[in-house]
Amino acid sequence: VSGGLDSSSIFCQAEAARRAGSTSCPAVLGFSYTGSEGSTSDERMYLDEIERAYGVPIQRIAAAPLLGLMEGAELQARHGEAPLLDSLWQITHALQQAAANRGARRFVTGHWGDQMLHGTAYLVDLIGRFAWRTARRHLKAFDQWFEPDEARNLRRQVGFDLMRHHVPMAFLPLLKWIRRRVSHLDAGRRWLAPQFRARALRGANRPALIGRHLRSAHARALYLEARMKYSVQCMEWNDKIAALHGLDYAVPFLDRDLIQFLMAVPGEIQAAGGVPRALVREGLAGILPEAIRRRRWKADYSEPVNLGAARDLAAARALFADMPRSVAWGYVDRSRVAAELEALAPRLAAPDCVASWELTDLIGLESWLRVFFNQRTTGVGA
Repeated sequence: VSGGLDSSSIFCQAEAARRAGSTSCPAVLGFSYTGSEGSTSDERMYLDEIERAYGVPIQRIAAAPLLGLMEGAELQARHGEAPLLDSLWQITHALQQAAANRGARRFVTGHWGDQMLHGTAYLVDLIGRFAWRTARRHLKAFDQWFEPDEARNLRRQVGFDLMRHHVPMAFLPLLKWIRRRVSHLDAGRRWLAPQFRARALRGANRPALIGRHLRSAHARALYLEARMKYSVQCMEWNDKIAALHGLDYAVPFLDRDLIQFLMAVPGEIQAAGGVPRALVREGLAGILPEAIRRRRWKADYSEPVNLGAARDLAAARALFADMPRSVAWGYVDRSRVAAELEALAPRLAAPDCVASWELTDLIGLESWLRVFFNQRTTGVGA
């Protein structure tokens, strides 16, 4: 439980249900990793609110000593069986190990709360029904509930959603191509070998067909979020990593009945008055501490992710200095990866963590190849 609205809602509802005797769960244990005091990831004041409201201790693990990308990379690749790494792996490992040591059997998180409880596609439905005043009020409410950059990005997303919903299917590939060029979506990961990059992007402009049978843009967006390949891969990865620690991984926000309910309830009701997660906030009155229920800002963990990446940058350079598997197999260009890693440090000081995620993916690919492919037998073009 972080102190954010999503994970706090789950924890407080579970503890309230346990006390009411409506669940057979013998105990609800809280675990949290805490950012440095005063940082954008410092949510301790909200953990204090939960502890005061319910009289239960939440075990806290300091994030600062556990930052980095290299530690446990091959362990993740082996048990996750995919070239996917957690940018905050040491924290994830410490949390799940602490839960297992306390006798927990199920590890419950607030993951997918953002994706399931706060989308912008419902505004497409409002505009399509000519409810323009309501849509305008909701768009203006972004400024009251989000930081300026995030509010701007949400409005931009609404514009993209409008095009995706109303443009004929035949023109979507062209629009996706234009968007990729204008937003420089392909600019990152310059270390990838040209042949592999071309092959990977072969279907990048292909429109998503999942959920096309649904008329509502809101319902379609939720359906797509739950069904798209990346989400499914993340679910499987989390299941396997939890199993590594002897835990059963559970995500209440991906419950089938909940998703069906959210798809059926219009988005303007879920975000009544433009308030994000309004339905959750009102429904948990008296269960969720008021400071959390009325919370208007979201913690940003870009800083610890970037600090961890910067801390391990020298080790990453050493990993790719000789003849890494990813180069031998034709996935990574040797000269480019050396040059890009040498020039990466300034990007790790950016306000976002895009560069850190790219480095995480690079290390993940190399670790996966080292674990499962000892000798090169075929190339990328095979």
